[in-house]
Amino acid sequence: LRVLDKFLDNDGKRGKSFLVFGSTASPETPNLNQFMEEWGIGVEDGMAFETNSNYRYQDAVLMWGQDNDLIGDESTSELLCFSANNVALKQAYEENNSRTSHILMTTSPYAVLAPKGTKPGYTPPSSAKESEMPLVMVTEDTTYDDDYDEVTSYVGYFASADLVSETWYDYGSVGNMEYAVTVVNAISGRDSSKMYFLPKITGTTSMTVSDSQQMTVRIVCMIVLPLVVLIGGILIWILRRVR
Repeated sequence: LRVLDKFLDNDGKRGKSFLVFGSTASPETPNLNQFMEEWGIGVEDGMAFETNSNYRYQDAVLMWGQDNDLIGDESTSELLCFSANNVALKQAYEENNSRTSHILMTTSPYAVLAPKGTKPGYTPPSSAKESEMPLVMVTEDTTYDDDYDEVTSYVGYFASADLVSETWYDYGSVGNMEYAVTVVNAISGRDSSKMYFLPKITGTTSMTVSDSQQMTVRIVCMIVLPLVVLIGGILIWILRRVR
């Protein structure tokens, strides 16, 4: 943690970023959680469970973009974002000295804190409080360099590594990777004019062949072509003998 502090301070020059992708299957990380809370990102002992089935896809939770001045209009994409097995987060503070925390993505207002590993069909106790729970948070720490220009380091927390799982690549309407790249671009000083690479999604083309077409292909491949090759070879052999 001291190394992280030194890295992010960068001898007072800032300009560094540190991202965490959570997992409900990971071991306990009390020291890291304390570090994140110092940056305004509280990590709960549990998961964010969506009680409204309209905002779930299997185990995954529909994510809701929040207005913020960190990544601007790019924070709300026309594509949907989903994430499963989300560690429950909370905003420890909004501003504290040079640090400002931002909630970028949340659950719906119907989420509750549930034990890690909870599956759909879970009925929360009556005492469970429903609320919007943060799923993506970023805190900026801003100071000034010798030229009085702002310099900033960032710490971010994605509630689940599932957000960038290749599982979502095959869903054309899901914009998880685009959103993750947008956040990374914002905290690393890139803008929309800079190049970045996303995985190429390949499609599948199917072809239906009738029985008669299958028979034609078999005859051509197994009889006609071998005969043509055989006859051609014999003719070439004869011509060479004649010469």
